[in-house]
Parts: sequence; structure tokens; C-alpha cells
Amino acid sequence: MSLTMTSAAPAKDGNIAIREEYDAALRRHTRSALELFIARHPEHPLNAEARQYLETCFKEDNAVPGKCQSQN
Repeated sequence: MSLTMTSAAPAKDGNIAIREEYDAALRRHTRSALELFIARHPEHPLNAEARQYLETCFKEDNAVPGKCQSQN
């Protein structure tokens, strides 16, 4: 019996995968999606951007009209 090897797609660069995850959180436009991203990537530079977005868009007294719309 012989096994044939198939080539798998190469793994994505970690920063690309994290950026895609951040973009998906913005598209979901929920507090929980952003909080999950922040928890999963505490040391990544996009963490600060996610925290700022969360603060701007999901704190009722700080909401900025027109800036916090879903990214669909």
C-alpha cells in the first residue's frame, strides 16, 4: 500500500490572520466580537485599535454618530 502526499496550502502569515480576525470583528460590529479579539491578542498592535473602537462605539456617552456603523 502506498500513500500519496498532497501538498497543503502554506500557513498564512500570523499578522495577516490576525488582521482578518480584526476585520471580521468589525463586520460583526458587536461588543462581544471586539472583546474576544482583544482577549485573544493582548500583545498585538491592533489590540489598541480594537480598544479604541470599543470605547468610541460601545460606550453610550462616547458614541460618535456616523463613525460606528457596521463594516459590512
